[in-house]
Amino acid sequence: MTTLARGAQIALAFSTLTLSHTVVAQSATEVLRRPVGAPQRVMPNSAVAEVRTYALARVGDRALACFVRAGMARNRGALECAMLRREADGALARAEADRMIAPQASAVAVAWDASGGLIVWVVPKPHRNESERVRAARHRDGVRSMQDSLSNPLGTPGLTAGDVMAQRLAANGAPVGRPTLVFAENARAYRVAVARDEQGWLLAWTGARTREGEVRGTIRAARLDGNGALVGRAIETDFSGQTGDALRWIPHEGALPPRLAWSGEHCRERPEQPRHAQPAQDPSAAIETRPRFVIRQGPLHEHEGPNITCDSLSLYTTTLRADGSLAPLRAGPLLARDALALADGRLVYATRDAVDTATLATSAIDAQGQLVSQRVLVPRGPTVPREAGISAAAGGDDSAPSPSRVGPLPIPDRTQALRAPIALDAAHGRATQRALVALSPTHNRVVLARFEGGSTSVATSAVPIASAQPVERAHEVSLLSGGSDAPWLFVRVGSAAGGPLVYAVIEGQGALVDAPAEQSWTGDERLRTHLLRARAARAAVTDFDHTFGPVSARSDAASNPAMPGLVGSMRRLRARWSDACDSLQARARFLVRRGVDRDLETLARQQCELPPEPAMPGGAGAAPSAQGAQ
Repeated sequence: MTTLARGAQIALAFSTLTLSHTVVAQSATEVLRRPVGAPQRVMPNSAVAEVRTYALARVGDRALACFVRAGMARNRGALECAMLRREADGALARAEADRMIAPQASAVAVAWDASGGLIVWVVPKPHRNESERVRAARHRDGVRSMQDSLSNPLGTPGLTAGDVMAQRLAANGAPVGRPTLVFAENARAYRVAVARDEQGWLLAWTGARTREGEVRGTIRAARLDGNGALVGRAIETDFSGQTGDALRWIPHEGALPPRLAWSGEHCRERPEQPRHAQPAQDPSAAIETRPRFVIRQGPLHEHEGPNITCDSLSLYTTTLRADGSLAPLRAGPLLARDALALADGRLVYATRDAVDTATLATSAIDAQGQLVSQRVLVPRGPTVPREAGISAAAGGDDSAPSPSRVGPLPIPDRTQALRAPIALDAAHGRATQRALVALSPTHNRVVLARFEGGSTSVATSAVPIASAQPVERAHEVSLLSGGSDAPWLFVRVGSAAGGPLVYAVIEGQGALVDAPAEQSWTGDERLRTHLLRARAARAAVTDFDHTFGPVSARSDAASNPAMPGLVGSMRRLRARWSDACDSLQARARFLVRRGVDRDLETLARQQCELPPEPAMPGGAGAAPSAQGAQ
């Protein structure tokens, strides 16, 4: 087993994990730490590997984990698959050595069962139009460059273009035959999905198209036969706009055809809206004054036709027709978060209304691609918890007071993470129950719940059972069902660019113990703003004094031609600090008069110990410096 250089030992501390009053309890202060490399045995609450992205599939006591390597290893960026087997003590053992599928990949999806499967991934194209200096910096700091590209998934064509590849897998996860090039995308290829359909497979991925002179995102699909060969051509959808992270295939179910669901912001023509009117004069002339030079604005280049506007983040669905084409897309509800789960052919998603409240719901898709029979799993509520404060009223520091004291920390609300999660997954539970896992918007709480599945179920709510607190920020969660035991939970922690994929066991008996409350600011928001400004101004004075102090203490400071500029800069920074302190101390006095602890005045005074006013060095010696700022 190898230990990575970057701190290497990552784990996940779970206070409680349960689905049907079963639990594995562990104190929040106890942390299981395991090497992140490729351990032969993966103990509960330890890492399988360090990954950028991953895809999972399970059959019985075996699971296939396919992931893109992260970290500082030589094979980082490579696509590998590990066959994991559940042992009697709850650990996962690598049944075989990890297999490399491709030397480089940026997205992955897998469909696999006891008879074999298919893995789909995106091979990023080389970075085009990139200078040698930028290329060297990208190789030197790969983690930060990957972080930047993931935070802006649109990126540049060189960063988001890629070839969509497919490879058949045997029952043991080994590659069969040669990979197939399904499609070559020019941009925005960062999400793929795959599902088994009768004797073949269904593929879908995000791509780009040019429409009305603009490059916009789209969704494409394809069918592969049993040998992994492409059937016909890539299937186009009518979607045009910004594609989201949610992309799911629902294969054949009885008389229902295959269905495709995804999230995005669809752009449509609006012929009922008036056309944009070209201004009669240069708009920059209204903000420039003579005799300053007016920067001429270039003419607008517009294509003839109606206006085009894009909808908010919504759910979209379509069906695969018998002739191999996709039906016109159907627009679903607005989404509160870009997350989508699938349970028994039903979609689980968080909706949003016009007043920014969220509801977790589940719906089926009919033969026409329309969402039907919506059920509410978590009732309507705010997308972000409302935090208590001393004063939320507008006005000066002497305005009418609201509550005089800060209340206690709010009780942890596990339903909040279920109502508007940033990551979501669902799986079979026990009997008719379905398991649900959600990640809170803070990335610091994983919530487990259960609900009754099936179309005939009368239960309309998801019951939160327990919550877990990762040691690091979590970014993705997955539930795997496929046996008689409880689903297996996987959580990816670390940074957005990559981190350990942690495995957790959901079994055992014990009392329900919840994770500790998440930290939140419950004080006065205006005091917090004044405090941050004062600290920033204080830090600026301290930083500048590292230059001003030594120079002013020199014997030749009086004749130094740079000294007047240094004194002026110090005076300006000191004045800025003084202004910030005036506001901070005034707000602290106001709160103390309303009954808040007098320690606020002490805090303000400690932040506002200003140094003496700087002066030009004279014959008596150097001017006083800002050492007091430290």
